[in-house]
Amino acid sequence: MNPFEQGQQKIIPATLIYAHHQGTYLMMEHKDGVWNGLGGKLELGESALQCAVREFEEESGIRLGADAFQWMGFIAFPNFKSHKHEDWWVHVFVAEVSDPGKTAHWKTPEEILGLKLWDGDQKFLPYVFKRQPFHGTFWYGNGHLEKFELMKITM
Repeated sequence: MNPFEQGQQKIIPATLIYAHHQGTYLMMEHKDGVWNGLGGKLELGESALQCAVREFEEESGIRLGADAFQWMGFIAFPNFKSHKHEDWWVHVFVAEVSDPGKTAHWKTPEEILGLKLWDGDQKFLPYVFKRQPFHGTFWYGNGHLEKFELMKITM
């Protein structure tokens, strides 16, 4: 039996949403000063799309229908939180926002790439900005990207 079957390692399903409005993307600054899109963990029985819709509203205050979201990619983060024995599996979405309301932190792609980001985000964000579906695996150790695999998905 492998570590997942033995209960020694967990998979955490999550979403990451890059909402866009007129050439800008909504970003969130975390306590550690790192910037990211919005998103979070799936709840029991919830699909990735349902999670994206729920998390986006919770974090931005903007309610969007599921049809505003477009699946963009999948990223695996093996042993991302090693102290908790967690692999994270993340579905990445973009969402079209027609009215940004009063939400702050709308950034251009150039501004985003100049922010403090996770090392791997620099690698996959160009795919998001070009609306190029992708699949990736990012291995981190001690908070730094050690290696990665990234490929576009073509149909």
